[in-house]
Amino acid sequence: MMIVSVVIPIYNAAQYIEKCLRSVMNQTVAQCVECILVDDCGEDNSIGAAESFLAKEGYCACECGTFVSTHSSLTFRIVHHDHNKGHSAARNTGIDVAQGKYIYFLDSDDWIIPDCLEKMLELAIKYPDSQIIFAGATATSGRYNWLDYEKKTLPEYSCDHDWLQLSMLRRFDFGMTCWNKLILRSFILEHNLSFVEGYVHQDEMWNFDLSKHIQSAAFLKQNTYVYNIRDNSTITGASDDVRWKRLFALWYVLLSKLDENNKEIQIRAIAACIIEKTGREIPKHHRMPLFKLFYKLSTQSQGVLSLVLFVQGTLALCIPSKFKNHYTCSCIRL
Repeated sequence: MMIVSVVIPIYNAAQYIEKCLRSVMNQTVAQCVECILVDDCGEDNSIGAAESFLAKEGYCACECGTFVSTHSSLTFRIVHHDHNKGHSAARNTGIDVAQGKYIYFLDSDDWIIPDCLEKMLELAIKYPDSQIIFAGATATSGRYNWLDYEKKTLPEYSCDHDWLQLSMLRRFDFGMTCWNKLILRSFILEHNLSFVEGYVHQDEMWNFDLSKHIQSAAFLKQNTYVYNIRDNSTITGASDDVRWKRLFALWYVLLSKLDENNKEIQIRAIAACIIEKTGREIPKHHRMPLFKLFYKLSTQSQGVLSLVLFVQGTLALCIPSKFKNHYTCSCIRL
């Protein structure tokens, strides 16, 4: 039996957790699932709400934080942090304790359709060497059409590393989120993959790391996940200044992850991401940091690309309307 370890970090999601957990309980292959809840010490007693819900549904606590039921083979396990460590640390904890062949990340304020895992496992059986099974999602806000796999032209399977890497680095081809992907646990362990702790854009950092190593993948051209957009979330509730600081932190972390085998395409990917986020307008006090970032990118690259990146950085010191230079952008584009 191919067990899937569903990892759910829990932090300040008390009003959503019941719907999330019920969607796991309703999986048509519940007998193949272990669900790991990582208590990240929220302020609204989310984990208490989860425990109450499990008790109401007939789950009894056993040793080691495991909850079992007489009417379902699905098991839940609660792992407690001693203090708040963040989503990345919670996911890393889930990876550490998971026992399944596959790991599936689910956020505590989102939910999945009943046959989500069944459909993904069917593809895993059909293409057993797939390291990752990708699937689509819908959002409760209409701003995230790039998550919709029913509108994408994707193969059912690919073992073309170059294409897979390029598509992942483009970020929106497959979606750079860590959730709604069935990932071989052995693939994660073999390459010592983990989430970078202490940062907000951890999904993009994770996606960047996965793109280095992926050799084969399958694609479920169906939307099986519901991404719940919250106005007060960590991302959407941030001020503009905080948002810019987080983006610069993301880009510098990605710079630290360059490797020789993939360096040029990775640099192009980082530069393309920067241009996408800053091309319309950049606050005056962020223009010099942006120049320094492009300069650092240019010193990591060679030839024409190095010159193009330096020019693009210089344009950051100009007025915003001149920053997005079409020539340099076309040279950097993936």
